[in-house]
Amino acid sequence: MQPQEQLVIVVVVVVGYVAHFVSIGASDASAYAPTPLMIAVAVLLGVIYLLFLLRQRAFFARFPSPGATALFFVAQLTLLFMIQLLVAVEHFGGIWLVSLALAPTAVERLSPRWRWPVYASIVAVFALPIGIQFGDWGDALARTLLFIPGFIFVVIFTRLRLSEQAARERAEQLAAQVEELATVRERNRLAREIHDSLGHYLTAVHVQLEAAQAVMASQPENSAVAMKRAQDLTQKGLAAVRQSVSALREPATEKWSLPEAIAALIQETESKGAVIELEVQGEPRAIESQAKLTLYRVAQEGLTNARKHARASRVDLTLDYDDTNAVKLTVKDNGVGSSQTSKEGFGLAGIRERVQMLGGEVAVSSVPGKGFAIFIALPT
Repeated sequence: MQPQEQLVIVVVVVVGYVAHFVSIGASDASAYAPTPLMIAVAVLLGVIYLLFLLRQRAFFARFPSPGATALFFVAQLTLLFMIQLLVAVEHFGGIWLVSLALAPTAVERLSPRWRWPVYASIVAVFALPIGIQFGDWGDALARTLLFIPGFIFVVIFTRLRLSEQAARERAEQLAAQVEELATVRERNRLAREIHDSLGHYLTAVHVQLEAAQAVMASQPENSAVAMKRAQDLTQKGLAAVRQSVSALREPATEKWSLPEAIAALIQETESKGAVIELEVQGEPRAIESQAKLTLYRVAQEGLTNARKHARASRVDLTLDYDDTNAVKLTVKDNGVGSSQTSKEGFGLAGIRERVQMLGGEVAVSSVPGKGFAIFIALPT
């Protein structure tokens, strides 16, 4: 129970007592007015009743059994009955506010099956003392009919509050799940960015170093050119990693059109003995930045795979703008190929994730000795 809820219960009970006795003092003395001793006992019982309500959470935590729950409500109803019997005054009845304080606990702690008997008992312990004390059951019924609307209001208000609290908790859980999902997706995106970018540059650097080593003795000038290109690629790779970590965007796709960005990528990848050709079909047009980056990454992954795994001597890229509803990219090499296209590495899995998030299509084909090809179509 929250502190503000405890405060409300204290205020309701205290105000109920004060208002009842002030009303008695302001009226003519009644033959049935409680004596000072009866008032003192009623106040003591009220304190015990109030303490039970305020400490209910600790009680139910320590005694969670159904028997303990039943004992709690029996004790509270007995206290209510005794309080109402002691303070009932002709023409004033009992302290109706005190009886209302038990209703929220019944709503919170009891299943629907057991709430109704407790509801009926709360109403009964308000009505019975009046009828017993004065023998006027008609007056007891009239007072009870006045009490019931207030009681129903408290029950409905408590149920609405619990429903709102459950909805808020559920919303918080969903928000936490959404945040966790967003974190996982961003982590996967970052992993793809680093893999696609850093993997490409490291492969290109490795190729240039191999070329430099191969001609170091016979063609030192060409070796120096290859070493310089490897150095440049290293710097570009570092810059790309920084961009991936900080902004998760590829600068080439922001500064240039997609054909220009892929052409620059080819220039970075080319080395002696390998032929890479780009064919652009249709009129290039602007596309959404995420689709542009995805196509760029596909080209990058295809070129990296061709040099790193396929040992290809030729790679053909086709960028197709002919379809007004989609942009298509095909990357095909003449490398060693494979008969196990179902076993995808992280790079190809990342491509599938990227394309699927954008509602596109991916097709992969590979034949041993006849190379590898990947086809992408992204809606625009």
